[in-house]
Order: sequence, then structure tokens, then C-alpha cells
Amino acid sequence: SFLAGVDGREIFGEDSDEQVVLQGIIDLLAVNGDDAWIIDYKYSSLEKESLIKKYKKQLNLYAYAVQKTLKLKVVKKVIINLFTGDFAEID
Repeated sequence: SFLAGVDGREIFGEDSDEQVVLQGIIDLLAVNGDDAWIIDYKYSSLEKESLIKKYKKQLNLYAYAVQKTLKLKVVKKVIINLFTGDFAEID
């Protein structure tokens, strides 16, 4: 779990000088040296593209928090769908 202060523009996509508190729980953070993978587990009947669309912002914010607080470079963000057994990589 983490708690991080982030620029409002990272969340709202606007020019904002406000700081926002971001809180979350990363299901799995795999670290190799200075590189990290974020793995998020979902249990959903949604198809791969719908999962990506729905959770892309969440994983990007997790990556931002990891890079800001742990000083690691997030090289992969992946959703694993436990319902379908499929996985999707987030850009």
C-alpha cells in the first residue's frame, strides 16, 4: 500500500498547482534492480480492451507513485484477469 502526494494535473489532466493525496494498494510490485513491474489482478468478465480502457489510468497513477516515492523505473504494467486467465499490458 502507498500514500503519495501528486500534482493535480496527473489525476485531472488539467493545469493545476494543487497537490492531491493518492492512496492505493498495488497487488504485486516486482523489482529487479532499479526497474519495476506493476501487476494488478482483476476478476472480471470484461474483454481485454475494455479492461485496459477501464484500468489504464489507475495503473498509470500507480506507476507515477512508484517512480516518485521509490525512485524506481516502472518498465511494465500488467493486468491479469483471474476470471478469463488472460492478461493485458498497459502502455
